[in-house]
This record gives sequence, structure tokens and C-alpha cells, in this order.
Amino acid sequence: MAKSEEKQPRKKPAIGLVPCAVGGTTMSEWKKGQFLYDRMIQRTKVAIEKGGTLKALLWYQGESDTTSNASGASFGSKLATFLQDVRTDLQSPDFPIIQVNLCTMI
Repeated sequence: MAKSEEKQPRKKPAIGLVPCAVGGTTMSEWKKGQFLYDRMIQRTKVAIEKGGTLKALLWYQGESDTTSNASGASFGSKLATFLQDVRTDLQSPDFPIIQVNLCTMI
């Protein structure tokens, strides 16, 4: 029996991505109700409806919000609102979010 189990190839879990990236955008463009946000939520819900399991969000954005002190100063509150909206709209309050930030202004 052990030999027959050894010959069986192991099934690797499939990892799917729901790509929604748009380069050069600001947090204001990803606000709930804006095209980019609404499209991201809609595409994610379709992936779930088709059998996908949502595991995490990889959020790689922020450089466009560092072009001035004012936009940089408001980034944190805009990001917090965005993250809460995503969790609410996907009905996943403990949904993990992995965030990467770039900074061009020091």
C-alpha cells in the first residue's frame, strides 16, 4: 500500500490571483465608490462565486501619494478607510492584508 501511495503524484494547491493593479494611482482613486475600487470588489466577488477562496490582499501602492507633504499626510487615514471598506464589502472582518509601500519623498 505504501508503494501505491508513493506513485500517486501530490496535488499542489492552485493559487489564483485577481489582478486589479493600475500603476501611478493615488489612494483617492481607490476610494469606495470610485471605478477602481468598485471594479476590484466586483472582480473579487466573481472569483469567490466561481469557487475561489479568498486568502489575502496584496496591496502595493502609495508612491503617488508622496508627491507633496499634504498628500503624504493624508495617506494613512485614506489607507485605513480603504482597508476597512475592503473587509466590510467582502464580508471578511479578519481578512489579512499585506501592504507594501514605496516612498519617493523623505
